[in-house]
Amino acid sequence: LRLNTDETKPVCDESLRGMLWFEKSNVSDSLEVCKQYGQAYNDNVVIQSAVLPTPRGRNSCVEDSSTHKIYCFGGEENGEVAISQIVEYNPQNDVLTVKSASLSTPTTTLACTENSATHKIYCFGGQGSGSGNRISEYNPTTDVLVVKSATLPTPRYSLSCVEDSSTHKIYCFGGVSTSGPQY
Repeated sequence: LRLNTDETKPVCDESLRGMLWFEKSNVSDSLEVCKQYGQAYNDNVVIQSAVLPTPRGRNSCVEDSSTHKIYCFGGEENGEVAISQIVEYNPQNDVLTVKSASLSTPTTTLACTENSATHKIYCFGGQGSGSGNRISEYNPTTDVLVVKSATLPTPRYSLSCVEDSSTHKIYCFGGVSTSGPQY
């Protein structure tokens, strides 16, 4: 797939809805999508000024649906050092806060999702010392993380978890274990 960046970016409207547009520059590149917001179209992505305390990846972020704050768990700093930090982002005022609670061990590639009935966040598996089959429960209201006694059937990382909001059950799929991909 190659996106042509030599042409002038078109105005976003119904006929171009879903179109991706890549722009390169000497400072930074951007990837935008033409999408509908209510009755209007907007092809701009808003970039806020709050930044994570350190560059990181392989973390898991989830929204607390009661406050609309976003919580990011663990990850890897500079592509090599696993971390246990929990960070809260408030999109309403663009403020990022490092929480007092943290994961029990530095963990990457975990999967986190919210139970929308209790507004607690559950994190599953991941890579890190003993974290592969761990299930952790984070309460954003009290800033307390508890490692649950229940565990995943097998250690795994890079899995994907989601809540069924009609039953408030959480389902996890796939992932990778020492024996390879899981189903």
